[in-house]
Amino acid sequence: MDETDNIKELREKIDAIDSQILELLNKRAEIVLKVRHIKTKKGVPCLDPDRERELKDRLIAANKGPLPDDAIKRIYENILRHMRMFSKVNQDTD
Repeated sequence: MDETDNIKELREKIDAIDSQILELLNKRAEIVLKVRHIKTKKGVPCLDPDRERELKDRLIAANKGPLPDDAIKRIYENILRHMRMFSKVNQDTD
């Protein structure tokens, strides 16, 4: 097997992982909407900075690399920001 074949195989693995990540992000979004619905019914604020901080701290503590902790933190800050925006847009359309 030459290097070109190896790159193709590795890219196929990356593509498969990306598909899994996409599926999981959408599953997460579905659950976010359910949580938002429950919190709205109960009159509880949707944003919970303590929960978000705990999530990032837990993930950083579990991180075994090779991604550095700061990358994990920034990735999840982006995910959480987009989940909040997504949830807000969907709340406005309910």
